[in-house]
Order: sequence, then structure tokens, then C-alpha cells
Amino acid sequence: RFAYTMTEQQAEEYKKYFDLPLKVLRKGANLRAIPTAKHKEVRLIYAGGIYYGRDLTLKKVADAVRKLREEGEKVELHIYTTSPLKRKMAVQLNDGVASFVHPAVSAVELAQRYAESDIALHVESFQKRNVLLTRLSFSTKIVDCLASGCAVLAICPPINAGWRYLKENDGALCIQNPVDVEEAVRELSTVPEQRRHYKEKAVELLRKNHDECRVKQELME
Repeated sequence: RFAYTMTEQQAEEYKKYFDLPLKVLRKGANLRAIPTAKHKEVRLIYAGGIYYGRDLTLKKVADAVRKLREEGEKVELHIYTTSPLKRKMAVQLNDGVASFVHPAVSAVELAQRYAESDIALHVESFQKRNVLLTRLSFSTKIVDCLASGCAVLAICPPINAGWRYLKENDGALCIQNPVDVEEAVRELSTVPEQRRHYKEKAVELLRKNHDECRVKQELME
């Protein structure tokens, strides 16, 4: 008998409580050959829940996008979520000009939305309580971001297991301080070479650790 965990950090901690061998089970995915619509603007995309304070981190991204637009840059943020928004946050995240909140869509349609985008976001909260609640989490959306064909921007406290995975495996531009969000958004939005660089990093990590056929084979074995 043995048990699966989502991250190495989980495995290390669970060793203290479970008298079982522990292995890491990774989500598998493959790059999708989806026709990409061309847009004049650079598109940032976030898909998933915005609870546990993630909305506050997304607000930092939206503020950075608004500032770039004021400077004449064509940039937009699109958020796909089932999470309800409080009125104040709805104004900040769904202004209809720089930042847009959409209802969640099917997996097939979401893959298309990713294909139409340039920068995929993985974010977590920087509020102490939420940091501790989510520190061992590894969102399955991380693998969706790697498979999206986008450059990946991860904005999380460094204690977060998902952020550590992306940082240690060089799969994304990883930001660990909210004050650096604007600079990171500017870098990826205005420098095409940087977007290409981080897109290649994401693809490399996807193929190295998340090949769907290999993950399924290892699970069957």
C-alpha cells in the first residue's frame, strides 16, 4: 500500500502522520493544437476560483493593466470564474475596459480562450491566514497554464507549493512580492521576446513532468 500526494512538500509533511510510502501524482496534459484567433491587444487570462483572497492579487494585476492602458499599451485581463464577486471588487475586476470577468466555461471552450491569450496567470493570496490555508495546495490550473501555449506568470507567496514547483522547475515568471506585480505584468505585456521565452519554459516543463501518456502509464503500473 502507498498514498499519493500532489506535491513533494505534502509528502514530506504527511510522512509525520501516515505510516505509508508516499508518491507524488502529477496531472497529465498535452499541448493542444487549437487555431489561435489574432487580437490587437495582449491578453492576460486567469481561470479558476477567486476565493481565499486571490481576488486581491488579481486586483493588483488589473491595476497594472489599467496603468499600461493609460500609457497607450493595448493590454486586457480576462477572468473566468464561478466565484461570486462583492460589489467593490466587481468594479475593480470587471471595469469593461481593462479587466473583464466572465462566467466559467467548459474545458473545451476554456482551452480555446487560453489559445487566444498571451499570458496565463497563477495567483494566490498574500494575506497571512490564506497563505497558511493554501501553502500546500497545488492547483490543477497550474498544469492548464503550462499547456495553454501562453507565457505563465505566477504571483504567490514563496511558501506556496505550486509557486515553489514552478520556480524550482523554471516553468514561469515567478513573483513572490505584490510590489513586483506591475513590473512583471509590464515586462511580459510589452516585451514579446520575454513572452516567447516563458512560453518555451512552460512547454519544456509540461513535456518533462506532465506528459499525459507517461503519467497514465505510471499510474497503471
